[in-house]
Amino acid sequence: MKIKLGDYIISPIIEEDEMFFSKHTSAPLRRLRITFCVNGKDANDDLQSLLADKAEAVTLDDNDQPGESWKIRQLSYNYQTGRSDYDYSCELERTENLQIEKLILSDFEVEPYFYKEDFSDDVLIIRARVKLSPEEFKRLKDLLYGEIYFPVVRKGINEKPREMRFGKNIWSESDEEIKFEIYLIDRSHDIGNKGLGLFEPEMTNIQVTLTKTTESFLKLLTLLESKGLITSGERESMKDVDKEQYLSRLTRFYEVNDLDELPFDN
Repeated sequence: MKIKLGDYIISPIIEEDEMFFSKHTSAPLRRLRITFCVNGKDANDDLQSLLADKAEAVTLDDNDQPGESWKIRQLSYNYQTGRSDYDYSCELERTENLQIEKLILSDFEVEPYFYKEDFSDDVLIIRARVKLSPEEFKRLKDLLYGEIYFPVVRKGINEKPREMRFGKNIWSESDEEIKFEIYLIDRSHDIGNKGLGLFEPEMTNIQVTLTKTTESFLKLLTLLESKGLITSGERESMKDVDKEQYLSRLTRFYEVNDLDELPFDN
């Protein structure tokens, strides 16, 4: 077995070879523990840089043609004074080419033009950018301000639904085109979480501010009616807020000038 890492070709010794199941696709993948030796300080420094940058390792066939791609992680490193050899122990994991076809949020389907998913322990976190028509944007807003948790399917990656919720989503609008960044977090993240609650401390602060503002507004309406500046009917009509207008105003808190001017892969 030969492995190419950057410009270096390594002939490692395979110490362990096992199978595991991918968190992303549930497909069986291969994991190896390898040892190898690097000669010379310059070569070692280059290798250390490649490992720090999480460079991708590629296996080579007998004709030195590239084959499978692997994630490589350094386990241990050993050097003895007076020797020019540097001994490494590393772990290799087969990588997957994750290609999202559609992201299905409850019964609403979107096709991301940027997509990234990662796991923090067993918690799935998704970031996806989509382009929406005004009608699709309205549907997404209904979902955004509906039930907290909903089923999510990553078509093309894993067809099994996962219960997830929205995180902080940002969007932009220009020339009738709406670009929206969907941020999703596994429900399992919130189970047993002893830290700040969902949307805290923002939610508590908003509730306090909203309560004070509502009381001030009602006092103002009472004052205007007592002075004969508005009728009781007009006072009551001012309390009615159209749901669509309310959601549109609420969503504006997360609008940016142009979503694609912000980095996606960070």
